[in-house]
Amino acid sequence: MSAAPEGFREVWVPDQRWRVVTDPEEAHRYRCRWGAGSGRRACGKVSVAAIDRHNGWWRYCGEHLYGHRIQDGQVLYRRTVKLEEAG
Repeated sequence: MSAAPEGFREVWVPDQRWRVVTDPEEAHRYRCRWGAGSGRRACGKVSVAAIDRHNGWWRYCGEHLYGHRIQDGQVLYRRTVKLEEAG
């Protein structure tokens, strides 16, 4: 985790746009699409999570979660929050 600026801290929070792929058939059928497009091949590894892109679910492997991570069955992202005032 990178260092937060003075007066702030970083926390991991659920990202509602993402979901964990729990169905093994889905994970193998819809593989990681990272890198696909413009004549390039997709990663192709087994997917572990999917993001709702409003035109369908795009699935990604554990290496290509765009700064997200999976913990306790949820996809989380890192957020910087201000420290509470000392009282």
